[in-house]
Amino acid sequence: MKLAVYCDGACEPVNPGGTGTYGFVIVDAAGTEMQTGYGVVGHGPTISNNVAEYVSAAMGMRAVANRVGSGDHVEVFGDNRMWVNQLNGGWRVH
Repeated sequence: MKLAVYCDGACEPVNPGGTGTYGFVIVDAAGTEMQTGYGVVGHGPTISNNVAEYVSAAMGMRAVANRVGSGDHVEVFGDNRMWVNQLNGGWRVH
């Protein structure tokens, strides 16, 4: 089985310090939506766009992990340059 996980997060109305939210969608190879998820990460000075984006990736990967088995192929997509590059090994994680 081939699945794709699309993840996104945001921090509004200010970044950092606003309300962080996340969302994800899992689709199969035919483009059929299999699962969605979304929620609030938190609010306040420790919340940023990067925190919300990381939570979106973590929640999306957690959800897809319950759907895959040996030999399945999963691709994870996001628009946050930091976590994409860190998870791909291109940037260090502090």
